Amino acid sequence: MINKILQAVALAILAISLALAVVVDANRIGWERENAGFIVIVRAQDVTNFSLDELANIGITGVAVCSSSLTDGGSPFVEKILKHNLEVGLILDQPIAKLANNFSFLWIEGPIDERSFHKLFPDETTIILQEFTDVSQEREMWENGHHQLVRAHEVPTEDMARSSTETLVARFERAVHERGIRCLILSPAPGLSVHENLNYFQAVIEQIERDGYALGSFSLPFPKTPWYTEIVLHLGVSALLLLVTLQIFKHLPFACFVFCGAVAAIAASMPEILLRQTDAFLVAILIPAYMSFLLVPRLRSGWRAGAIVFLLFSAGSACGGLLLAAVLSHPVFLLKLAEFRGVKVALLFPSFFGVFVYYRQVGWEKLRNLFYSPIRSVSVTLAGFSLAVLAFAILRSGNTSGGSFGLEGQVRGILEKLFIARPRFKEFLIGHPLLILFGADGKLNDWRVFPLFVGLIGQASILNTFAHAHTPLLVSLLRVVNGLVLGILAGGALLAVIGLGRLLWQRVSQS
Repeated sequence: MINKILQAVALAILAISLALAVVVDANRIGWERENAGFIVIVRAQDVTNFSLDELANIGITGVAVCSSSLTDGGSPFVEKILKHNLEVGLILDQPIAKLANNFSFLWIEGPIDERSFHKLFPDETTIILQEFTDVSQEREMWENGHHQLVRAHEVPTEDMARSSTETLVARFERAVHERGIRCLILSPAPGLSVHENLNYFQAVIEQIERDGYALGSFSLPFPKTPWYTEIVLHLGVSALLLLVTLQIFKHLPFACFVFCGAVAAIAASMPEILLRQTDAFLVAILIPAYMSFLLVPRLRSGWRAGAIVFLLFSAGSACGGLLLAAVLSHPVFLLKLAEFRGVKVALLFPSFFGVFVYYRQVGWEKLRNLFYSPIRSVSVTLAGFSLAVLAFAILRSGNTSGGSFGLEGQVRGILEKLFIARPRFKEFLIGHPLLILFGADGKLNDWRVFPLFVGLIGQASILNTFAHAHTPLLVSLLRVVNGLVLGILAGGALLAVIGLGRLLWQRVSQS
């Protein structure tokens, strides 16, 4: 009785938290749609052979000079840039004691003295955050009150040398569309003439404008949320933790309540950013766990059962993703000054926890039978393959692409052209079809656990998609929907192939 009462209260709190999360997410989507301005910058040392008039005419926003090139805090070239109606930026590659000019923006490429920085640059000076670089100094500045920051993308020199201009244009377009980049730092492509590079710069600008972005404006202020938002979201995560622990320890409801209350209180005493990281991590591992408790014990057979299990599981993961996105809807995460922590654990945990729930339902003797029967060799092979797939998915998680193949790169390019947001391979090619197979195919018998184990990778990936706070939320939603649609098609094809294979086997056996 106490268990049911606690579950009802926890579900009510979680529902309130999810409703607030939807409001927060909708507010964020509105801000992301309005925040459609972008700027284009070139380095002064890269355009010494270019006409400043030509740069201004094609839409270049500004030119950045290095602090090491300034004399007595200024430079004649700075005045020349200003006369051509271009903004002037500063690259802090070495500390500087004074400035003779005002700079519209800057970025850091060396150590700085923060005291002198605040004296030289007012808080309204725009700081450019270069993607894939160390942002510890910028994080410290944010914490000290300097909040005017914009994320930028620049193609590394080694990539410029081996990429066509069409590839480079697509790369910048993808950075703006998929990663919330609002500043493009352009460099001349090796081997091209001045005229050809001007055409390349113009092609980048025109492509981004065709996508609906406005040239020349800096980012809008970040959306603000009411003070109680973080409290309600944290209570929702705590309620989710209570629901999972009540499923594990059904006969100890009071102990579960005390444990979850203690965890919630300890987490609430953390600094804000650490609390959000902790709550986001808990959502990422608890949502698949709770959905496993709800759906895995209700095993059926048939394609309808497989579709129902898959769609309900995915609906739960999507709701969890919206809660996770709301938890991370903070400027520090949107700017990628801080990130979701625990990506690999969040991908690893659901598969093993799903297996735990499965054998808790069907009996642990089924696990022993799997490896102590005439089918042992097949079971070992399937187990090894399943673990290898999970290991590969974890290896490919994070910012590094880990073993990327040429064919895969071509397929990615095709998917990016066909879909506004490219679905993830580990969802529509691996996780989703196998989760459908788990729900549909009762004839697998003891081997049914393997498609569950691999299939939950797709659900973990859905949540991981929403953990990328710097990606526009509509893009994440569309990526998940695309993955679900393709996953259903792939799952239907997989069931058809298995059914046809069994039919052919029966005919061969009877002949």
